[in-house]
Amino acid sequence: MSALAEAQIMSKKKATGHVHVSKKTAKTGVKREPTVKEMEKALGLDKVRPIALTPSDAADFREKGDPFKEWYEQELRRHYARKK
Repeated sequence: MSALAEAQIMSKKKATGHVHVSKKTAKTGVKREPTVKEMEKALGLDKVRPIALTPSDAADFREKGDPFKEWYEQELRRHYARKK
């Protein structure tokens, strides 16, 4: 285990009293960013149902993509980091 990984583990252990480290993190010292689904679950947002789209809104999303996706992920990461 690298010195960086060991320092990160000890820092987390001091802050929370416990730590779970994947084998990959222990080997590389690089922590994997959580996915959107993992953050939503941790924040309890996985239970929130999305609003229903009108047929024209659904067509716009199919053609143009989700204009709020990037913004949503940034805000989700900000709230997730604050919760930790």
